[in-house]
Amino acid sequence: MRAAKKAIGIVAIVVGLALVLYWVGRSSTFQICQARHDQYSAYQQDQEGPLALKWVWRNAKVSVRCGLEFVEVNHGPLTALATIALAIFTTTLWRATSKLVKHTPKVERAYISGGGGYRIDPNTGAIDFRRFVLTVQNYGKTPGTVIAYAAFVADRTNLPPRPAYLAPGFTPTPFHGVYQLGGPTQPISDDTPVSVGANPIAYGRLWYTDIFDKVHYFSFALPIRTPNDLAGIDPTYTEST
Repeated sequence: MRAAKKAIGIVAIVVGLALVLYWVGRSSTFQICQARHDQYSAYQQDQEGPLALKWVWRNAKVSVRCGLEFVEVNHGPLTALATIALAIFTTTLWRATSKLVKHTPKVERAYISGGGGYRIDPNTGAIDFRRFVLTVQNYGKTPGTVIAYAAFVADRTNLPPRPAYLAPGFTPTPFHGVYQLGGPTQPISDDTPVSVGANPIAYGRLWYTDIFDKVHYFSFALPIRTPNDLAGIDPTYTEST
């Protein structure tokens, strides 16, 4: 698509230049000027003889001089055309700059992701199957600040049709943590109880801001014991911005 637009733009420029050159060449000012110089050139050729290099150089100078004479005579219309061309160029530049400004935050912003697993005792390495640890990581290009979170663990059979954090009146847990790009996965909370059941699903949402002061969120649903068992789950469990 971009290549096609670029090709169309090049063709338009070439056609425009061709039309301008045709207009100049067919104008009475240019033709009269050229005829006058042709008569003088014929006289010089009779005196000096047919020298190809001089002929080419002489005709090039004639074209330039007649072109300048055309510009002088048609100063008003050419100024108007130049003004129109400048307006078109300015509009095109403005549109390109606007697209770049809109595109930059998407490329340079933070992208926070969350997840986790069972809590592990840092001293003994024992796994605590009763608690879920919520973790966070930034894989964007600039720092991101987590401002709130929600985390739940429910058995697959008891999973609500929509996430509990979307219920009217729900208030997420306030939080403040700045996460640098490419940093390690870090825990946010380790006190989410794991419900009793054969297939517990941890789910939640992280709300965060980027360096452009825009608020985003990342939602996750994570089967703790049976990976990839999310068939038929509502899309709101995993949507992000």
